[in-house]
Amino acid sequence: MPVFGKKFREQHFSLSPSAIPVNNGSYGVAPTVVLEEFHDIQWKKEGFPDRYLRAEQPLDVIASTKAIADIVDADYENLVFADSTSAGVNMVLRSFPFARGDKILFQTTTYSACINTVKFLALRYGVVPLTVQLDYPLSDDEVVEKFAQAMKAEAETGIPVKMCLFDAISSLPGLRVPFERIVQLCKDQDVISFVDGAHTVGQIPIALRTLQPDFFISNLHKWYMVPKGCAIVYVAPKYHRSIHSFPISHSFLEDDVVLPLALEATRLVDRFRLTLVSYFANITVVPAAIKFRNNVCGGETEISNYCYKLAQDVGDMLAARWGTSVLNNSHKESRQLAMVNVEVPVVPLELSSGWRKHVEEKMLENSVFVPLFEHNGKLYARFSCTVYNDMEDYLAAADLLLKFVNEVVN
Repeated sequence: MPVFGKKFREQHFSLSPSAIPVNNGSYGVAPTVVLEEFHDIQWKKEGFPDRYLRAEQPLDVIASTKAIADIVDADYENLVFADSTSAGVNMVLRSFPFARGDKILFQTTTYSACINTVKFLALRYGVVPLTVQLDYPLSDDEVVEKFAQAMKAEAETGIPVKMCLFDAISSLPGLRVPFERIVQLCKDQDVISFVDGAHTVGQIPIALRTLQPDFFISNLHKWYMVPKGCAIVYVAPKYHRSIHSFPISHSFLEDDVVLPLALEATRLVDRFRLTLVSYFANITVVPAAIKFRNNVCGGETEISNYCYKLAQDVGDMLAARWGTSVLNNSHKESRQLAMVNVEVPVVPLELSSGWRKHVEEKMLENSVFVPLFEHNGKLYARFSCTVYNDMEDYLAAADLLLKFVNEVVN
């Protein structure tokens, strides 16, 4: 069994020795061996770009698509790559044939980039944004009921919700959402389901054949140890004709073009083949990341067991140290994660103007970063826990964070 923590970090990652890396959830870190293969592929491409990009890259992409399809339990023909979940959300939402007045429902804790994409659609095409207010702590039952009530209310107007965009794991706060139940709710209400699973792959198990959403997206660089940026987008077969690459490229097909049966089966993946030049190496090393997680880390169970326990211990330790609490849903269903949100012992209204800029600059000067956010009248810090961390990282980060926050209290 591997021994995770700081020594594991020194052996297998290229992080600066001065860094206090407690924010894996924002960008992720790839192991050194995966980065080395990534750079080898870059050099290989530059050695003879024509051969690699025309003949070898398409085969590498298919191999990586099939490899990650096994991880998320999906047919590879339903998966394509993007360079981030934000790009993938844009790909889906800006391709989908919305009509003026179509309603898109999303939660108030939705990632801001996704909210802005919906706002763009509202301004440009006349879709109608609708929100579900989520103020934690909430139980999973309460979360599902809030979505159900919102859908019911819109259906009663005679213009039901067209699409529901919701998290699997929210970013800020970092909490698990009962996305499986919301997918089923969407099926029951004839609403298109779009799961933003940016933080899922590598943090919780995903089985898309069982879940069967209409759309699902996840980063691979955050928690799956693939170089930045790399994400997967799942598209249900009935929408293959509607979703197009971002940017549109040579392989574009109009929605109503009918292909021979064999080509229709790979319609989606073939449309994206010529848009991957900027991040092809990230995609190509997906099998290397899988190998590292299995052979060096001991597999997904070893990884999750360590990260979940560390997150729980960090939350409990810091809440006791600060005399505060851990933000959770009311029944603690969401604590089986590698992220934890701890209340900072300060009232947000007591912070001086410009406090965030000061605190973030100070943190970066000291080689640490902890995302801070306000939720339901309190200030929280989100800590991410992965295999290269141990408790000393969080003690050091928390002491620095509190020092800098106290500098801006009125």
